[in-house]
Amino acid sequence: DLLAKTDNLMKEGKRQEALEIYDQVIQKESKDFSTLINELKRIKISDLLLKADRFENEEKYQDAIKIYEQVLQIDPKDYRALTNLGILYDIVLNNDKKALEYIDKVLEIYPDSQFAHIHKKMLLEFPRKTTVPADEQKKTDNNRNLNNKQKSNEVSDLLNKGNKFRDKGEDQGS
Repeated sequence: DLLAKTDNLMKEGKRQEALEIYDQVIQKESKDFSTLINELKRIKISDLLLKADRFENEEKYQDAIKIYEQVLQIDPKDYRALTNLGILYDIVLNNDKKALEYIDKVLEIYPDSQFAHIHKKMLLEFPRKTTVPADEQKKTDNNRNLNNKQKSNEVSDLLNKGNKFRDKGEDQGS
């Protein structure tokens, strides 16, 4: 045991050797603690993402958004949370500006994300008037005039495509 060894070295007056061993113990414990914290974060994120999936399947998009924002509090670079927030702000909330903010964050962190490049291009080519209330925008939006079922299908399709890219490892820089 390293701690017992350091105690003996201290008793023998070999203070410098004991301090070096203490440093090794502290570094090892620090790494172990850091690894444990990272693993707990990973587990928490995984749990939150599953919860967000359930909300999306139930078409409780506002709840899903809150969950994705919680994920980003734990890991501001989480690909799935950033991408799905971009999709939800785009399709469900009709907020191009907010959607672009999230998609731009994805591209900043994962510049090779084909999905994010395509989504951004779509947002720029078919912009909405974000200053118009969502209800009024729906009346005038010729390019995206979707009924609720179509909207739900479009959200599901985009979320599934984004998740497929992620699962294949093709879309992230990780």
